[in-house]
Amino acid sequence: MPLNGEQAAGWARQLDLLDGAQATGRQGEGVLQHIMLFGRLLRRLGVKVNTSQMLDLLAALEEVPITDRDDFYWTARAILVTRKD
Repeated sequence: MPLNGEQAAGWARQLDLLDGAQATGRQGEGVLQHIMLFGRLLRRLGVKVNTSQMLDLLAALEEVPITDRDDFYWTARAILVTRKD
């Protein structure tokens, strides 16, 4: 289900609030909040992710440099994508 304009604006406000938390020096909290918001957004878009998968992603990101986009992508994909081909 695609987001309508009001929903998209709501998500943008949430991301702005999270960016504000990072600007105040609470980076650890910001990362956690971003990952949880990411999970909610995926669910809203119809991707079947559960809390356990999101916790697994958080645990995996302790071992993977979050600053490396490719490492983050493949780690998240391995944990969150569960379709059977």
